[in-house]
Amino acid sequence: MYCEGVCGKGKRGLYCGQDCSDGCNNSFCNRWTGECINGCKSNRYGTKCDIPCEHCASCVDVEGQDCVCNNGYYGGQCKQKCPVSCKNNTCNSEGMCHLGCAAGWVGDKCDQQCLNCVDDSDSKCFIGWYGQTCSLSCRGRCSKGLCSVNGSCAAGCLEGLFGDTCEETCPDTCESRSCKADGTCKSCPDGYRGSRCDQTCDLKCRTCQQVGNDCKSCTSGYFGNSCQFQCKNCRKGLCHKTNGTCSRGCKNGMHGPYCDKKCNRNCRRLSADTCLMDSGWCNHGCRRGWFWIQCDRKCANGCRFPCDRETGECSVGCKPSLYGSFCNSSCSDHCLNSDCMLTIDGFTVVCVDGCRNGWSGPYCQRANTSPWIVIAFTVVPVGIICCLTGVVIRKLLLRWSW
Repeated sequence: MYCEGVCGKGKRGLYCGQDCSDGCNNSFCNRWTGECINGCKSNRYGTKCDIPCEHCASCVDVEGQDCVCNNGYYGGQCKQKCPVSCKNNTCNSEGMCHLGCAAGWVGDKCDQQCLNCVDDSDSKCFIGWYGQTCSLSCRGRCSKGLCSVNGSCAAGCLEGLFGDTCEETCPDTCESRSCKADGTCKSCPDGYRGSRCDQTCDLKCRTCQQVGNDCKSCTSGYFGNSCQFQCKNCRKGLCHKTNGTCSRGCKNGMHGPYCDKKCNRNCRRLSADTCLMDSGWCNHGCRRGWFWIQCDRKCANGCRFPCDRETGECSVGCKPSLYGSFCNSSCSDHCLNSDCMLTIDGFTVVCVDGCRNGWSGPYCQRANTSPWIVIAFTVVPVGIICCLTGVVIRKLLLRWSW
């Protein structure tokens, strides 16, 4: 039966007996043409919304040329897949990876594989690699294998190389073939100087300043800034580079910080070290008749040589007729053979061979007297006294008798 007006929801046709496309929004369509009045559902397009869009989220136009695609697809009808190298499998309507590249891929379209990339950034390569696709190696040139995207070494060069990319070798003349970033030597081997160590030091220098004329160390026998002074009498010719003091001692027979003083001629001389460098002390003792540090004091004339090295005392004894620590006292003439000595107490003097006739005592200090002399000096005086006494008594008696 013919229907007047509009058909009910989801219906169309003369008698409203035909169904609208199930792709119409709200199921309403034109009664006569079947075109969807409220547009299409999200996955349909066309005037009747009867064409499915498999990978569309929504379509703006009826021809399906302006659809919003599901993730992983692009194009007007979302029929093209995004490149698998796009990050999160996402691309824009032109198929460009607008969120960046998946790990291991680089380029505007993420169509270049990068095996040595840390992520989708062409500036983040694994250590030892560089370049847009991290395909260039900087190992063997850069210290620790660290280089930037253009190949310059971020942590400097390996020993023996220089330059931004560490591709130039240091000069052979550098010490251990080690140089700075500009190719100048860090240090020079002995005997050379200059920024490239291609100039020789002065002959008297063992090592010299790399820049300048001063010597850092001198060849044996020289000292001074330019090694212009000669060490004298230093053992093996070795002296302090700055002040010239002998660092290894003196040649035999010399002493003093500069070994410029002769050991005393009274030192006993052997094959080496006649005297000490600092004090001049005679190492091997003194020649006969001398004592003290440098053997510059003479033993007493009365000593039986040698005398004590430090005190000068006559330790072996004295010559005949002398005694005392220094043999400077004469024995008594009353000693037999004029020979005497000090006892162990160091104070008492005794005559070694006894006393001459008429003398006695340890030091022959007492004179001996004979018996007749004793009588003469005792009996005779007593007799005289008795006679005088008798004369006095007689005179007294005569005076009383008067």
